[in-house]
Amino acid sequence: MSMVSGVAKVAADEAWSSDASFTIYDAPDGAAAMALAEAAAARGGLITYVARDAQRAADMTAALEFFSPAIPRISYPAWDCLPYDRVSPSPAVSAARMAALSLLARARAAGPLIVITTVNAALQRTPPKSVVAASAFSAAPGETVSIEALTAYLAANGYARASTVREAGEFAVRGGLIDLFPPGAEEPIRLDFFGDTLESVRGFDATTQRTTRQLAGVDLAAATEVLLTEATIARFRAGFRSVLGAATDDPVYEAVSAGRKHAGMEHWLPLFYEETATLFEYVGDGLIFLEHLVEEAANDRAAAVNDHYAARADDLSAPRSRNSEFSAPA
Repeated sequence: MSMVSGVAKVAADEAWSSDASFTIYDAPDGAAAMALAEAAAARGGLITYVARDAQRAADMTAALEFFSPAIPRISYPAWDCLPYDRVSPSPAVSAARMAALSLLARARAAGPLIVITTVNAALQRTPPKSVVAASAFSAAPGETVSIEALTAYLAANGYARASTVREAGEFAVRGGLIDLFPPGAEEPIRLDFFGDTLESVRGFDATTQRTTRQLAGVDLAAATEVLLTEATIARFRAGFRSVLGAATDDPVYEAVSAGRKHAGMEHWLPLFYEETATLFEYVGDGLIFLEHLVEEAANDRAAAVNDHYAARADDLSAPRSRNSEFSAPA
């Protein structure tokens, strides 16, 4: 038996016990991916791999494609903006995160599923699992779906209306056709209605706008982590005033109060929900692999969060609730 195979077998054998905790030392390159693949095949269920940075997560994704292409896996990225920033995470990142959370919030299958993430992503607060699960939408041809209700759903769940759909999180309405690009999807889809009856669901090329395939149905998740509803807006307004006092001329406060999105509002995420969660609430008691140097990476992240908080503490438009969007210690 090769060294790599031996490492993988030990990890897979240990993975049968949900209470097991073990460390693999002096493993050659590729051994971690093989161990993860073997554990997933042997154990089934959810397995989470936490890498110390985005590049290491990408390397693991590529290695798993080689060792276990048949085992489903999803990526859960961190925001691509600084803590307490004035800008929002990119639509693509927000869409990928919500697609992963929605799948995990509704996961029922006993088969294996590998979640690949990073320290930064795992430490960040998220909407509660119940909210993400409730924000899902599914439909199949032949079902009755109100175009007006679906359009309202898309707007409330962070999709941006556009004249032509080209990027994740966008939607367009043209008579009895609704084009949209669901979070996590490889391509946009076109819903064809006759009245309030969904007649067909087709994938199409975002560049040529030509149909690529027929689909059995549509399964949607929210495109943003901040859902603007009457309840979340009211909670944000009360929390904002509690943190900042009567600073009602703040542009974020004004926009959210009017039900509009505003750049950087995601950094106020804890004010929108009664409680928040992290990725670990979504994966439950599944097996978790922590890459070497994860603890050091977590400490570095905590230091960076504190530094950014200190730099923005005197800015009225910067979130004042210290480290509120992160679970890293202060």
